[in-house]
Amino acid sequence: MTIVISMYFFITIVIIVFMFSYVILRTNLLYSRFLLALGLFISIYIFGYAMELNSSTMESMLIWNKIQYIGLSFYAAFWLIVSLLFTKTIKRISFPLMLALFIIPVLTFVFRFTNSLHNFYYTSFTLVERNNQVFLQLGKGFWYYIQLGYSVLTLIITNILYGYRYKKSKNANKKIYRILIFASLIPILGISLILTDFWNTGLDYAALIVPVSIILFSIAIFKYDMFELKATARDSIFTNNEN
Repeated sequence: MTIVISMYFFITIVIIVFMFSYVILRTNLLYSRFLLALGLFISIYIFGYAMELNSSTMESMLIWNKIQYIGLSFYAAFWLIVSLLFTKTIKRISFPLMLALFIIPVLTFVFRFTNSLHNFYYTSFTLVERNNQVFLQLGKGFWYYIQLGYSVLTLIITNILYGYRYKKSKNANKKIYRILIFASLIPILGISLILTDFWNTGLDYAALIVPVSIILFSIAIFKYDMFELKATARDSIFTNNEN
């Protein structure tokens, strides 16, 4: 199972790198830079988790678990920023907005890396074996649920923004917003599975499901050209202003 999951993560990272290259060459729109950041932090997250799954000792698992949080702490904030800019809800990122969006992710990052001093994020670490695979089982502290709630809230707001633009868009553009809505609903499903863990597998379902969102983002970029949509909308605004 570990080999299959690792290959799955590797393919996802390759897709993200390819998407990076396309974005860099294709456009210099502001929101595209935050899309790059989103892809980067998700890549760090899933790479760290893949390495944790392939580790066999508590020490190495904990190291890779910390590395995951370089990406896991911040990707939800960038997900929301991309939606704010793409839907033209905001035109630029102000300092107060950045402060509001990143105060919880920054604290999450700090609390995870200093967890041994206070146990705010994780209260315990144990190794468990399921289906001949060793997993790191984590006792969850109060800040874990704050970060989880923050992630769900940002994704809900993202879907509200995309849903609103979907209703306002012409039929030709609705496909992109439909894909973006599905892409932003998937991580919420992953978080829900983490909280319930019906199958008691010990897996991080969010890490397993987020790559599907990346694939959907790629479809929006390569098949329906969300950058061209943005440029067309911008040109339309300029034309209307001139008239």
